[in-house]
Amino acid sequence: MRLAINQKSRKRIAKKYGGSFNTGNIQPVWDPANPNGKPTAANGFLTATVTFTNLPNSNSAFGVKTARLKRDGDVVATNKYAVFFDKFGANHPPCSTCAGCPNWFWYWREGDVCGIPKNGKCKYDSTLGAGVAGTTEPWGDGVIRLGPDASRTYSFPRSFQCTYDSVTYLDLSGIGRPGWGIDSIVSALRHEQEHLDIYATFKIRFGIIPRNPSDLDGDGLPLASEETYRGLKTDPGNADTYNLKSYHSDYSIYGDQELRARFMEQNDASPYKAYPERDWAHPGTNHRINYEPDEL
Repeated sequence: MRLAINQKSRKRIAKKYGGSFNTGNIQPVWDPANPNGKPTAANGFLTATVTFTNLPNSNSAFGVKTARLKRDGDVVATNKYAVFFDKFGANHPPCSTCAGCPNWFWYWREGDVCGIPKNGKCKYDSTLGAGVAGTTEPWGDGVIRLGPDASRTYSFPRSFQCTYDSVTYLDLSGIGRPGWGIDSIVSALRHEQEHLDIYATFKIRFGIIPRNPSDLDGDGLPLASEETYRGLKTDPGNADTYNLKSYHSDYSIYGDQELRARFMEQNDASPYKAYPERDWAHPGTNHRINYEPDEL
């Protein structure tokens, strides 16, 4: 914090002024030259340097705070500043569900920033490869796992080849939802939840041999639902009607289910929502805003 001062008054003011910060439970450590926030005077300004250590237990401790300048214990000036956390660091408080998870996962979950469940049904998985936002095994533990790339830019091709019902090409430009940061997390959670919901509804595991009699193409969707489920029409005899395997070979066995998962990323009725006003990651939603305090 800096305060413009009269050259003649520099020494007298420097002895009387101190600083304080409202930072929640983030602990400020003043520079040795500025004990308890007492500023030093130089070049027409009072300057005090403070370093914040130990990340807090709550996401709400970040965000816009107030710096106060005091004279003889009385507040004579205030200004706003913002406190962020290093998005890709891992110096948050201990995590009991996924040790070593990055700060974004810990604080976005704790602060209900983008819907990451707190009930153990979502974990961070550092082993997921590049470009893999998330994964789940509906017939296993049903846990959604988010990977290192989940909080980065998320996108998916918007057009799909279709050879079903005499249609050679169909543009499904509304499928999927691109985004980055907390929006990317919301898309990943909605996507994986659809795989969980499909299995919970039909109890068919995709890609297994022998095929389930009600699911001859093995995509986890019963024949009777292929042409109507989620308002999308797919071929009951082809597990990948829209040729998603051209983007990833695994989709050859469950492309029709994957298509619906991409479609449900747009579901605003989903419980997974982003709250940008709660995002204090750096980089993140709010770090682009100029919170530098003006000179008093």
